[in-house]
Amino acid sequence: MADPATDLGDRFTRLTLLPDRLRLQYTLAAALLHTALADGTVAPDGTDSPDGTDSPDGTERRRLIARAEAQSRHLLTHACDLYDLLAPTTARAGADVPRPMPAALEKVTALREQLHLPPAGPSPSYDGWARLLADRALLARWSAQGRSRTAAMLRDSLFPSTLLLWCGTLLEAAHGLEVEQADALAELVEFDPTAAGTIAYRVRYNRACLLTSLARHAPEGGRSPQPPYLERAFAELQAAIATARRVRRPSLTEWARADPSLQPLRDDPRFTARFETLAVRA
Repeated sequence: MADPATDLGDRFTRLTLLPDRLRLQYTLAAALLHTALADGTVAPDGTDSPDGTDSPDGTERRRLIARAEAQSRHLLTHACDLYDLLAPTTARAGADVPRPMPAALEKVTALREQLHLPPAGPSPSYDGWARLLADRALLARWSAQGRSRTAAMLRDSLFPSTLLLWCGTLLEAAHGLEVEQADALAELVEFDPTAAGTIAYRVRYNRACLLTSLARHAPEGGRSPQPPYLERAFAELQAAIATARRVRRPSLTEWARADPSLQPLRDDPRFTARFETLAVRA
């Protein structure tokens, strides 16, 4: 029989490592989308060529986008579960207690249904996920400072970054976009669960990516906010680099100059030269 103390220690280690597993899932989802975009863009009608035919490469791109969309969706569900555990005062069901993260998740879920994408499968559970979250003895071993720090990371960075990534995968997976759907996505760009305006640089960077995608996919006639999508995208990109830690800025700048999500922004003559001054401006 296993030593109860050792078993408790192992389960506690798995609980405290859940945030790292969520970060890895985010990295995988982003890598899948970037790979799909680097290989080319699927046309609004779901094919990858002007004459409406498809190719093996197009099929693979759609498969990668579908995997990225599923990964993002599952991650957001798990992030909400873990946040509710670590910050229970924000998770109460009282009408006077706002729950911006689940509300945003519901908005994007509804938007996904409007886009007529294939039915979403159930969110897979990590090893013993539900049991770990229900074990109050484990939570009691987690320091208040550790719980607070992890909850803040989920709320301020991981959840909003992944929400924007999920929106980006929906844009690439959708077979056309209605005006109302583009407007809904534009509103989600402003999502800020902190309500304090202290936006993490990763969130600003993903805002830039989503706005760039909207510039390419949004139909004419929507309530396109001013400034236009690409202007806003470049402003968010500059803010992301400026607010990142100084040691992180060079690599972030270099990635922005190669990121396939930002290709339409780099190709626009209004911003091509300005990309060369990103580091200086930051």
